[in-house]
Amino acid sequence: MFKYEETTYLEKRFIEQRKHLRYPFNYAIKYTIAPILDENYSTGIISNISSSGMCLYTSCALVKGQEIIFRTILPTFYKKAIVRWCENTDRNFWKSGLEFIHSNN
Repeated sequence: MFKYEETTYLEKRFIEQRKHLRYPFNYAIKYTIAPILDENYSTGIISNISSSGMCLYTSCALVKGQEIIFRTILPTFYKKAIVRWCENTDRNFWKSGLEFIHSNN
C-alpha cells in the first residue's frame, strides 16, 4: 500500500529548484508581448504564483526571453515578466514559466 509522506518546506524548495514556493492560483489575466503597448491583449490562465513568478497557460506559444506585460486589477507590484520556459501541453495549450521583473511603470 502507498504511504503518503509529508515533505518539508526545505525538501520542496530543493525539489522545485525555485526561489520561492509557488501556490495554486486559478485566475484569467490579460497580457501582451513587450514592447507592444497597444490594446491587443491576449488572455492566459495563471495556474500557480509566487512572489517571484508564475505559471501561465496560453493558447499560443511564448518564446523564452520574451517580455510579457500584464493588464490586471490584482494588487501586485509586478506588471512585467520574462518567459523562462515554454512547453506544449496539448495541441491547443502552452504552459510557460514566467519570472517577474521590476518595472518603472
